[in-house]
Amino acid sequence: MDQMKPSLPEKLRGALHVSLSTAFERLSSLINNRLGSVGLIYRHYLILCVLNQGEGDYYQQELGDIVGANRSTMVQLTDQLEQLNLVRRQQNPENRRQLIINITDKGIKRVNQADKLVGDALEEFAAPLNKAERAQLSALLSKLAT
Repeated sequence: MDQMKPSLPEKLRGALHVSLSTAFERLSSLINNRLGSVGLIYRHYLILCVLNQGEGDYYQQELGDIVGANRSTMVQLTDQLEQLNLVRRQQNPENRRQLIINITDKGIKRVNQADKLVGDALEEFAAPLNKAERAQLSALLSKLAT
């Protein structure tokens, strides 16, 4: 019996949702493979980037809203980052139910390492596109994301 490579049905080939999903999966894999070399996943990276922008303290719930993580996922992510000594979590003295998250010096160093790794992944992902095509893709995706 001949071994046939599985393929998508005709109606799905070239469909926008399939192309976007496939591109997302490829980019996620490239980024997470690189971030794994420094013990991070993409959501860790997003949290560290937000904390590193120097705009003051962030509440755990607020960070979750920014990075698109629900409450229980955000607790897990913060636990993981705290175990790696990349963030520090403390109770808000004015409201004990709120947790304030700060980036540590080690977290700043790690996010700076991760910036290069993510940049390398993006460069590999976008290699088939020229500068104008990259700008156009970015603009179109931003338009769809709003």
